[in-house]
Amino acid sequence: MIRALKARCARIPERLERARQSLPHLSRLKHKRTYTPQIRALAHQLARFGCARSKIGTIIKNTAALFGVQLKGTMSRRTVGRAILEGWVAAQVQLGYEMSKTPCIQDSTGHKHQNIEAQHAALRVADYTSGQTDVSIKQTPTTRVLSIRPTLDHTAEQSKLGWLKNFATIIGYYIRSPLFQREGLSLTLQLIARKIKGMNGDQGTSGPTTKTTCSGSAT
Repeated sequence: MIRALKARCARIPERLERARQSLPHLSRLKHKRTYTPQIRALAHQLARFGCARSKIGTIIKNTAALFGVQLKGTMSRRTVGRAILEGWVAAQVQLGYEMSKTPCIQDSTGHKHQNIEAQHAALRVADYTSGQTDVSIKQTPTTRVLSIRPTLDHTAEQSKLGWLKNFATIIGYYIRSPLFQREGLSLTLQLIARKIKGMNGDQGTSGPTTKTTCSGSAT
């Protein structure tokens, strides 16, 4: 009997470990009272897929529970919105950095009688996966979307105003970022104008005219 009791006592640590592993894993959404970058990125991605901001916190929590992960706390609608705004600011900083390094730098369309400017630029950017930050003229240009917004009409003047506003926004966020302070790469409207090698559009005259007026406004 004593031998059996000793054997049972010896198996207690093993049973406790199995019981501990079977319990739901408790994970925290925050680190030092701030939501982790992974959770903020997930919220941003869910919003891009069309999930309502007010439901994203619950979606994350319920999905984690399906995999046995118990999350402490739920991300609010306001916090989701803040994460999306942070992602947009980070995108402006990245665009500013890439525009400052690229050796050279559109498109508009309509939907239900509403003119929409879909502005994008072809930039030569570094290969971030390799860890290199140098940009070569031999690199294939990468398309970066600057904005998609409605305009009053389809004229070159309205297109120019949209481009200049986008450039000013990108420059403003970039020069106030830690990345600019560390790299020290200058970025101005004049510098961007010198890098613009051409513009395309879905109407014959708006593209070349927009390029000319943008270059003229920046000089």
